[in-house]
Amino acid sequence: MTTTVRLYAERRQWPVDRIEVRATRQPPSGRITQIETELLVGGVLDADQLKRLHEVASRCPVTQTLAHAVSFIHR
Repeated sequence: MTTTVRLYAERRQWPVDRIEVRATRQPPSGRITQIETELLVGGVLDADQLKRLHEVASRCPVTQTLAHAVSFIHR
């Protein structure tokens, strides 16, 4: 997620100096049923830019893979 957000911000030449994602899984042990993430961005950005970075983060390839069912074929 951080890589996707950083690349997006760099392409637009937005002044981002820090990107951090804090993730918490539920339940804390056993089979994961939910992952809560918090995107922390440092830099001089306006509200629209921050909103856009959150949207980009939600569409990151890893997030999309985890959010949708994946079937495994074992050979």
